[in-house]
Amino acid sequence: MSGLSDLIKINRNIEAQNEEIIRLLKIIAGEEENKQPEENTLFPSYVMPQAEEISIETDFTADELGEGEVYIIEDMDVFRLSVKNNETTIDNLTGSAVLDEYDAAETALNEMNEKGMKFDAPTVILSEAVCGHLPQILGLCVDIGIKKVYIPIKASIELLGAPPELPTLIDMEVYKNVEQLTESIVGVESDD
Repeated sequence: MSGLSDLIKINRNIEAQNEEIIRLLKIIAGEEENKQPEENTLFPSYVMPQAEEISIETDFTADELGEGEVYIIEDMDVFRLSVKNNETTIDNLTGSAVLDEYDAAETALNEMNEKGMKFDAPTVILSEAVCGHLPQILGLCVDIGIKKVYIPIKASIELLGAPPELPTLIDMEVYKNVEQLTESIVGVESDD
């Protein structure tokens, strides 16, 4: 779990860098330093995450996915989403929580099924629910053996200051919407 500890330290560094960026932007904008904005001025739609520790404990290890399957991580639970014959099945592999956001992954899997495709390696599609916890979730991905992660653009700011060796541990791709995700995974534009 040393990789996880390193990623938690990296997350703390990222949070400190983000706070410094906000402080400098306030000075440039002529705002008082004591006044705390609700949103990041660099990314107006991105609400800065509150620093909090989240528990990451799992004995789960990723394995090869079958056709029409992908992993999703939400609130530190690992789910397997399966779409076969237009029927969606969601299995929580590490806890008892219910998966809330899976529309993007479901759409991409439907497109993959139509093309007879499957992921070559254990893959995670993250939703915007990861905002504020991306470094911890990427640490979990590395620890359980995930090889590819699709990250929503809204959460990608949390990659600022990530160690340069992170891309050697896990292949990451940022997407901005369902259509771009589907195009990236399947290789053609979605009709959605």
